[in-house]
Amino acid sequence: MVWIEKRGIFGKSFHTIFEMPLEQLKGISMGGAIKKYVSVTDAEGENIFHLSGIGSKELDSFKNIIFEQVEARKQYLEAEKRKERVHVLLDFSFIKNYMEKGGLVLQTVRCPNCGAPMKLPESGSEVVCSHCASTIYAQDIFEKIKALIG
Repeated sequence: MVWIEKRGIFGKSFHTIFEMPLEQLKGISMGGAIKKYVSVTDAEGENIFHLSGIGSKELDSFKNIIFEQVEARKQYLEAEKRKERVHVLLDFSFIKNYMEKGGLVLQTVRCPNCGAPMKLPESGSEVVCSHCASTIYAQDIFEKIKALIG
């Protein structure tokens, strides 16, 4: 949800004065006997906006639209959580096998941190550089190889 404010007398401009992810909305209400305001509450507290020309009928319509969008956003986030995520576990044996089959010829593997030459281990998913003691993961090396071969 984004609230904008119109500024300027001769040249009009619009500026964002409040923004909040819909899933953080806690409530919307109206107050003020003389000068009406809308209160939007989120996890951080209450935010008050003074509006002209709005009554309870307009606020009800606004609340319905907002809460429909809140519900749609929550459903979208739940659907994203439920999507099956594919997790590929790579280890150095996978990279070595790929190289041995002629899929890739590496002259030297260098530590991405310090540039020192390294040897790939026979198995495992990580190796420690003997020069700078950085931990290098098979996934990181595989991503670099993928970038090189397109």
